[in-house]
Amino acid sequence: YDHPRALSRPRPKVPPPPPPQPGSINLTLRKKPLSKAEVAENSELSSTTDDNTSLLEHQELTPLLSSSTNEENEEHEANSPLPEDPFPLGLNTDVNDGSEDNKGISIGGDPLSFEDPQEETSLSASNEPVTAPVEEKECALRASSSSIEEIPMTPISLSSAFNPSEFRTLYLPKEGNKPLDPTAINAVQRTLLDTESDVLAYHLTKLDMDLLSITLNREYGLPGIKSGLHLLTLVEGKQLREDLMERCLSLKYFILTTILTATSKEQSVALMAKWISIASELSNNLVGFFNVVNALSNVKLRGITSIWRKLNENYPEDSSCLEHELKSKLKILNEGKFEEIESSESSFIVIPHIIPFLSGCKDLRGLKTFRNLFNEIFKFSKGVPIPEPFPLFNSHIAYAQECSSEKSLDRFRENGLKYINDIEIQDEILLYDLFHTNFHLKLLWGSNGAVNQSCVERISKFEKVISVLANLCSK
Repeated sequence: YDHPRALSRPRPKVPPPPPPQPGSINLTLRKKPLSKAEVAENSELSSTTDDNTSLLEHQELTPLLSSSTNEENEEHEANSPLPEDPFPLGLNTDVNDGSEDNKGISIGGDPLSFEDPQEETSLSASNEPVTAPVEEKECALRASSSSIEEIPMTPISLSSAFNPSEFRTLYLPKEGNKPLDPTAINAVQRTLLDTESDVLAYHLTKLDMDLLSITLNREYGLPGIKSGLHLLTLVEGKQLREDLMERCLSLKYFILTTILTATSKEQSVALMAKWISIASELSNNLVGFFNVVNALSNVKLRGITSIWRKLNENYPEDSSCLEHELKSKLKILNEGKFEEIESSESSFIVIPHIIPFLSGCKDLRGLKTFRNLFNEIFKFSKGVPIPEPFPLFNSHIAYAQECSSEKSLDRFRENGLKYINDIEIQDEILLYDLFHTNFHLKLLWGSNGAVNQSCVERISKFEKVISVLANLCSK
């Protein structure tokens, strides 16, 4: 996933073309790009284009589909690599070579054409348009089954869904709080232990549904985009992708904190059993399911053998459920075998498993903070890499495209409404606050840290905190 719907970029300044020479010609873009045989007919033109691509490909395809840019962050190269990128030129992209059988490019299997059937553009031998310059504008290329439609767009600046500075809850004091406020953590632990698992899973799912606009048609300022699942697959969805990843990481550290800060080993084990039970209730929310099971599979938590031994003694059913059911299900999902899960589930899917798809997004995989999470996705509990990374990535890309289709969005919306209407659970503000990302940010990093630090800074610092808490808990 590099540029499935890229915005046009300003063309670099080039020197003016040389004066016309005797015998020079003007070229007209026809229904298909010039082939190499046609270009070779004129020696002067051949000397100006010494590669194998057509003029149309030089001016249009390169800025849309090229995955290598001059604005790469140097931090990307410094970090350890993920499994090799299976789509270096975009999503299943085949570039036109000017042959008779290949008249354009293919994105996601649909043949696309960039020429305008109504107008013809005249080009000189220097690849510069002869016609008057067109006013620059931002546009998006939206693919349909038969053609590409150019849609003028105004610049979109989507704000984050999280605003911890304005968030208020009874768990935290109004005047502000320090990181890991002990009073708030004790209240959270009591609430978790005193509330039924299905009720907790319901409120967690409702917040995930709201973030991704599963049941609501939200106006994002983009033509035809009303669902977060669709926006995640577009270039303009960068902020939503970052919000979703921040929610995943914050919830992961929230779960670990509730377990590692318990007042006794028995309370830690009871909280672990509660989170296992919550994960079992999240069969229709695969994003929430991934977040909970991923936290319970954390390496630092797995290293505290005394807690796991106690869990097996006091809660044998929950321990067996985690090892033989929940982790196996997560492994199947991460391997892209979605049909096995969806066909075997007695319930219906409300939120699909879209987190692995984000690992192919350049704006996320270049950040070390998110790369650590992606490494946890593609390496299971014992650190063994999942085989055949290329089919794995491609299956998640295809699944994300399927989930963003209109038919799938309608199905998720219907399932979400049915889930809300059929379940007999009363909404409780404190339980919503318990799973709200704004609350996690303020609880874990304090009122100041939640606002004045970036996500990358927060996560890198809190990894050290988790290590200290795990060492204290093991003693």
